[in-house]
Amino acid sequence: MLVNKKRKMILVRIPKTASTSINDALIESDENWKYIEVSEGWHVSSKILKDFDEFSDYELIAVSRNPWDRLVSLFCFYLKRTSDIIRDPESVRLEDHEKYWAYEWAKKLNIEIITKGFHNFVKDSKDTSLNSYDFWVDESHPGGVKWFRFEQICDLEQYLDIKLTVKNKSNHLHYSHYYDDETKEIARIRYEKDIARFGYKF
Repeated sequence: MLVNKKRKMILVRIPKTASTSINDALIESDENWKYIEVSEGWHVSSKILKDFDEFSDYELIAVSRNPWDRLVSLFCFYLKRTSDIIRDPESVRLEDHEKYWAYEWAKKLNIEIITKGFHNFVKDSKDTSLNSYDFWVDESHPGGVKWFRFEQICDLEQYLDIKLTVKNKSNHLHYSHYYDDETKEIARIRYEKDIARFGYKF
């Protein structure tokens, strides 16, 4: 997790909410933003902070995103990542940012995604990256949670005094083009909490 002990803030990286761009901008803007090892992986639920008393009064920074849009973004990101690895397997090296797990992850997950397509991705995927907001963010955290919307990311830039550079962007049409009535409803049920919490509509 990325932590600023001076400002008493923690960035909660929810997948496909500009978290890489935010992470990098914070590090570049302020040397007080540092990583702490609380668990493996880039995306870690803030619920784990219950085991770390020193961070109980830190403010959590989190970004929500329309769940229908986030699903399409994640699917297209996986497709792009797989394409990159297929085109250039040597692009994944042990010393790289992604490390070797990326190659194994692509073989197991992304090939299935390619063969099944988006609709089956929505129906079948058990990927934890798709979990709803309450998996990632503990809103009972004593230090509080400062939420921002992906759709109004400029509010976050102003609050943290940073300027984002777009990274890991996938190219696709408006998310509504990818759904039929069945998958639209599956996503609505799956993200019922997100939709109710943040007022999202298809």
